[in-house]
Formats: sequence, structure tokens, C-alpha cells
Amino acid sequence: MNRLLRYSVPTGMESIDPIHLSEPGLVVLDITGADEATVQAAVAEVARLWAASGSPKVRRIPGEPGVTARMYADLRRPGISRELTWDASG
Repeated sequence: MNRLLRYSVPTGMESIDPIHLSEPGLVVLDITGADEATVQAAVAEVARLWAASGSPKVRRIPGEPGVTARMYADLRRPGISRELTWDASG
């Protein structure tokens, strides 16, 4: 439960356990989007910036619009940059 906003974990989502965030720099992200393609694009962008858990399973919550996915990231480690350069000079 979010103590400040008084929200609880939505149906179908698992609670964030303190073991998931055992060190500074580790984050748990719940990403919600209009469709699966939007969520996967957001996941790819996070993975480009930081070391991340990869493509999560996307969930639909009955009666609510959109889809949700949970992923984990380590803000201390860089991700996979799409702009990799190749130095042919060795």
C-alpha cells in the first residue's frame, strides 16, 4: 500500500517485496499503456538507459482500460544503447 496516497496493489499485480529493492539504485517499475505495443516500447526505452529485467509479461486487468507490466531496473548500470559505434581502426 502506498502510505502517502493510500493506494493498494491493483488486482492482478504482485506486491513489491523489500527484497526486490535490497540496494540503492534498484527500482521496480509498473508501466501502464493503452496497448501492448506502447508498453513494450516503454520497456525497450528503459532497457536502453539502464540494466533491466527485459520484456515482462503484459497483463490486462478486467474492467480497466489498457495493459500493465512490471519490470526491474538497476539505475547504477548502463543499459543497451541503440547508438553503438564501431571503431574500424582497432
